[in-house]
Amino acid sequence: KSAYFKPLPPAPCPPVSTRPQQLSVTAIEKWIKNPYHIYAQKILRLKRVKSLDEDEIFSERGTFIHAVLEKFITQTFDHFPVRSEAISMFKEIAKLHLLALETISPNWHYWWPKIDRLANWVVETEEHWRGVARPHYLEKTGSLLIHQNLDSAPARSFTLTAKADRIDRFRAHGYAILDYKTG
Repeated sequence: KSAYFKPLPPAPCPPVSTRPQQLSVTAIEKWIKNPYHIYAQKILRLKRVKSLDEDEIFSERGTFIHAVLEKFITQTFDHFPVRSEAISMFKEIAKLHLLALETISPNWHYWWPKIDRLANWVVETEEHWRGVARPHYLEKTGSLLIHQNLDSAPARSFTLTAKADRIDRFRAHGYAILDYKTG
């Protein structure tokens, strides 16, 4: 035997009856990157404990931007204004959201200087995108039921769920699913 013994990595194999029968697309993405995350969360039912010095501003920032984008797209759903008007509209929506957040935490006022750049980028991107597609649905949820019938295992079903931030319809044909990411 070798002097160096390398143990095998853990390979949890829970009984089929304890495995999740429903996961979101986001959970599947996490599962592919780190299967132990789903095992710990869905099977062992462990919850992550936040560290004392953890900064929650990153998730709050994502929630803030998502809310501003949703309101902006809702207001421009059927008609996209000229660039200067669209930028002003985006900034006004962001300002109202920031005012509400500043009552929770004073750190949010540091975000205002970034709004100009964000507004310009969103409006420019949206102008280009609206040339080929139009918003069709906002915050649309869906699911897909998958049946498993294997000879070696009992019949089971699995449900894949998703929530699209936005579904746009192309002018030519087809749809695009948009999921806002701020990380």
